[in-house]
Amino acid sequence: CASCHPRTLNSKYLEEDIQYDDDHNVHYAYPKNAQNSNTSVRCKHCNEATTGSTINIGNKVANKVATHMVSQQLLLNKLHQTKNKNDNNAQSEIDEQLFQLSSSVLGSKHWCTNFMMLTLLNQTLHAINSAMILSGEAPDLTEVAECIDSLERLWDFTSGLNLRTSASHLLAGPTVGVARVLISLGDEKSQNYGAEWVSRIEDYVQQGFEGQGMIKVVDAIKGARNKNTCFKNNQDQKQDETMEENDDYLEDKPNKKKRATNH
Repeated sequence: CASCHPRTLNSKYLEEDIQYDDDHNVHYAYPKNAQNSNTSVRCKHCNEATTGSTINIGNKVANKVATHMVSQQLLLNKLHQTKNKNDNNAQSEIDEQLFQLSSSVLGSKHWCTNFMMLTLLNQTLHAINSAMILSGEAPDLTEVAECIDSLERLWDFTSGLNLRTSASHLLAGPTVGVARVLISLGDEKSQNYGAEWVSRIEDYVQQGFEGQGMIKVVDAIKGARNKNTCFKNNQDQKQDETMEENDDYLEDKPNKKKRATNH
């Protein structure tokens, strides 16, 4: 809302804390209907309408993202055909620029910001998983944390849309991608966290919406986590048994010494 969160004089950009809305304190303006969505929006908190130059700037950014959406599939098809790394890098740079522009002008709850965030998240997860498969390279933990933060924001955004369908239609792929990375880290905490992410989309995937391939991936992630859990439980059990045997030996040892002395 331009009234609740006015921009700095002669600036079209939001302040950083307003852009990211980490504390969920930002108030948003919504169009009354589709017909006037490009001319006026109204805040549910202050009931003030946003019109004029502010909404015009927002419309220009939204149009850029919408145009990019239409042309993106053609660009992806070209990249798959040519496999040109330079084209791929150029595409990633455009995506990053559009995300930063959308976030700084429209805020974190606008569909443009979240669409571009989803695009960048998919690219990052693809790069991480490719590196792990091809070279066995461990993922950068800072990069993993950024992926998790983006995914959390996307789930938060979709939950606020009150969709009549599952948000997994949009987020099953990146959710599984994040879970795979966490499982690959190997430690129990990361694996449990990965299993939590998979549980969000498991019912949806098991219904076959994403195909048999995705079902196998989800089952494999759960299986890897369960296998490591069983292994840890077995190790703990063996350790407990060893400690019990040592305790029995130590309790019996003085008696043996006593019997030897008496003898």
